[in-house]
Amino acid sequence: MSEKKEKIGVQRHIRIADSEMNAQIERLMQQPGYESANKVINDALYYGLPILTERIFGGAVTEEERLALSKPRESGSREEEFYAVATRLLKETALNAAINKSILSSIYNFIYDTLNPHSKEAKQLNSGLMSDTPEYLERFEAEGLRSSRK
Repeated sequence: MSEKKEKIGVQRHIRIADSEMNAQIERLMQQPGYESANKVINDALYYGLPILTERIFGGAVTEEERLALSKPRESGSREEEFYAVATRLLKETALNAAINKSILSSIYNFIYDTLNPHSKEAKQLNSGLMSDTPEYLERFEAEGLRSSRK
């Protein structure tokens, strides 16, 4: 008699209707080890499905599963490398923003100092009517950061 083989995979087809989720999947597919949407989605299900199950049914996640999901990253692992790269890129982005602010403020101050303080252009520049004063840019950035946190 032949033994019945246990099926370890189930093929399902899904439709992703959220463009932001699709963009996140595409971005993750650029990372080493995530060359296919299937790998990204399976890992997302691995991490998120127990949480969703617990939220809907309550208490469905065992303590072992909870510990596995919250265990610290292993040194030298793919996840550790990913977070190190992400941290480096965030620091670089923050440094670039600070450099850009400094350059823009220097240009503003130089232009303002070269203008006659009573000229129409100086008044427009100083009052923010040209929308490119350092103060305007700071407010614009702060508003953008506030809206991105929501």
